[in-house]
Amino acid sequence: MARAAGRSLRILALVAGLLPAASPAAAAEDWPDGLLSPERTIQSLLSPPAPGAPPRLVQLFQATSMAASGDQLVIYDRGQQQLVRVDIASNQARVIATAGPLAPWRVRPMPSQDVLLVARDASQVRQLTPSGSVRQSFASVELTQPVDAAFDPRHNSVLVIDFDGRLHEFSMLGVLHRTSTLLSERGTTPSALVRGPDSYFLADTACACIIELDDAGLPLRLIGQGEFPQLGDLAVDGFGRLWTTDFAGQTLRMTHADETSSSVAANRLGIANIASIAIDQNRLFVAERGTGRILVFVISPPGNHQ
Repeated sequence: MARAAGRSLRILALVAGLLPAASPAAAAEDWPDGLLSPERTIQSLLSPPAPGAPPRLVQLFQATSMAASGDQLVIYDRGQQQLVRVDIASNQARVIATAGPLAPWRVRPMPSQDVLLVARDASQVRQLTPSGSVRQSFASVELTQPVDAAFDPRHNSVLVIDFDGRLHEFSMLGVLHRTSTLLSERGTTPSALVRGPDSYFLADTACACIIELDDAGLPLRLIGQGEFPQLGDLAVDGFGRLWTTDFAGQTLRMTHADETSSSVAANRLGIANIASIAIDQNRLFVAERGTGRILVFVISPPGNHQ
């Protein structure tokens, strides 16, 4: 009981800004050889064949958000205002939803090839089936403007981060279980939320850092305080390492659990400008801004590269 109470006090002190975060190690200048191995490039997609009609070309332009699950990749193309599901194995794609002009949508993976669609312009999060129909909606008077959402496999629930830092936990039936105000009281300004193997990771523009959260949404530590002033996208691999891009899309950075990190210029990956990234276990998807190309890489486990 005393240990639990002490941990709670430390968490509250961290949230209140009374305890300093661990000092991050300096980023390595050299990108580790063998960390990423090119697998393929996704481009020139075709629609599934239909009786009596030839397949048509499905073009991508600006994939600003992606959700990966096995050989299925769901892409929000903000340039064309379309939600597209891609079957990587067959190189086929189909449009499953359309958005309004430049809608600020974001997609996150769920089990059974469903996706979470975070619609800031609609003040709700929707669970979409592989065909694009709505399986469930997560909305409440407590939810004002969702920034991001993540599925929690341990509690079979959905965690939604609001624009002001409030965390809302919903059941899979769409019922709001609880709302936490710890982060909002601290002045957090969230920009992204993803689920890792054992915890959540929240990008906070206020501290220019990433906050690791436990299963209850309580902060565990600040990662890279002041080192992410222009964080563009955030993903976590199956080994718990953080992958981020900058807002300009010029750099890809990988951060270990001990906060040591390495970064590489986008052009070294064969990309002019990164629009978004997505990870499924040990597979990294990198979308190029303006061309519609998506490069797929295999991520090496820790210790398998130099």
